[in-house]
Amino acid sequence: MLNCQTDVWSVHSIVDWDYVNQNYKCAIIGGAGLLHGAFSRFWEEAAEKCKLPIVCWGIGACFPVAPHAQTEPAPRKAVKAVFERSLLVDVRDELTREFYGHSDASVSFCPTAAWIRGEFKKSDSGNATPNVLLVEHVELVPAEDVDARKRTLKRNGIRFKYTDNVQTRFESVRSIVNRYYLGSSVVVTTRLHGAIIARSLGIPVIGISHDGKIDAFVDAWDGVMRAGSDEEVVDILQNCKYDSLEMDDKVFESMYEFGRSAAKVMQDITAI
Repeated sequence: MLNCQTDVWSVHSIVDWDYVNQNYKCAIIGGAGLLHGAFSRFWEEAAEKCKLPIVCWGIGACFPVAPHAQTEPAPRKAVKAVFERSLLVDVRDELTREFYGHSDASVSFCPTAAWIRGEFKKSDSGNATPNVLLVEHVELVPAEDVDARKRTLKRNGIRFKYTDNVQTRFESVRSIVNRYYLGSSVVVTTRLHGAIIARSLGIPVIGISHDGKIDAFVDAWDGVMRAGSDEEVVDILQNCKYDSLEMDDKVFESMYEFGRSAAKVMQDITAI
C-alpha cells in the first residue's frame, strides 16, 4: 500500500538507532503485537533515540490475560511519547486508543488484510454442513482448556480442523492459509489473527471471549460473533446462527484510507 521501497528491522533484536537515523528517511512502526510488554525497551528507545518522521500503523494493545502470563503491556509513557511525535497513528481497536490515551489515532482493520485479500480467494465449501476451523492461541490459553474444547466439539458431533496458526520453518503463513482457512465456512478462535485472517477472507468468525483483544475485535467489526463458553460455540454451530452474520466489505475502507494517507506521507518525505 505504501508504493515505495522499504527495508525491515526486527524489533526483537537491538535496533542500531544511529544507523537508522543516518540511512533512512522515515520509520514505520507496525506489528499487531508490538504493544506487548516484551517490546518495552523498543518503545523507550524509539521515544528517546529515533530522530526520523514516524508513522505508527496497525498496532494493538496486549494484556496479560492468562493466569501464567505475567508480562505487562508496553509502558504508556513511552508509547504516548512516540504517538505524540508521529505524523500518523493507526491502531486496531478502541481498546488500544483508550488505553494509550491518543484520541487522534485512527482505528482501522489490521493492514495484513490488504495482503490476504489480494493473495487468496476463499473456496466455496459446497456443503450444507459447516467446515469448522478451530484456531487456538496456545501461548495464552491453557492446554487443558484447548483439549476440553476439542472434546466438547467432538462429543457434539462437530468435525473440525485445528491449527495454532504459528508459522514455522516447515509451514509458512501462505501454507497455513491455504491448508486451513480457504475451505472453511466458519472459524472458531481464541487467537486474534485467526479472526483477522478469517474476516479478511469473508469467513464468519466465532470469537471465544478469552481476552480483551478478541472482545474488542468483536465489538469493532461485523461478521464476528462472541461466544462465552464452549457450549455456546456448539449452540451457534448447531443452529447455524453464524449464517445470519452481515459481511460488509466497508469494514476495510478505513484500512485502505489510512494506507493512502501513509503513502502520501512517504511520497512527501522521499521527495525532500
